[in-house]
Amino acid sequence: MNIPLKGSYSILWRCTGAGNIRVGRLGLFRFIPGYYGYFGNARVNLPARINRHLRAGKSVHWHVDFISVNPGFVPEDALVFIDNAVDECRLARMAVDECSAEVPFPGFGSSDCRQGCTAHLVYWKNKDLYLNYLNCLKQNQINFDHHPVN
Repeated sequence: MNIPLKGSYSILWRCTGAGNIRVGRLGLFRFIPGYYGYFGNARVNLPARINRHLRAGKSVHWHVDFISVNPGFVPEDALVFIDNAVDECRLARMAVDECSAEVPFPGFGSSDCRQGCTAHLVYWKNKDLYLNYLNCLKQNQINFDHHPVN
């Protein structure tokens, strides 16, 4: 992947089966099959951050690590946003408000958010809804590089 050193990104995982996952202090959550997108930002070393999220064998640090190490979650896509003015908060809100995503668990991935986001993790019931999200980004003139993982 040719990725800039800093900026906003999104990772998409396919959840292959329902199950409960304990997410640190947030508690126990029931995940259902579908597609989960996480929005983040790296001020330095964005390629390493994305690669870390895609790696299964790691210690857990962030909320998203609890799902990324779970064998029921298969990474599918990484999106890197070209415009540094587009932050993860705007992207997460846009996914929910305009692009057919749902917030599965309030507070997930946004405990340090300064903009009051409900969550930085979103859910799409199926792949078609996620593909609609990609089209929604284009319609809103949000430029991104798409890096399929598999």
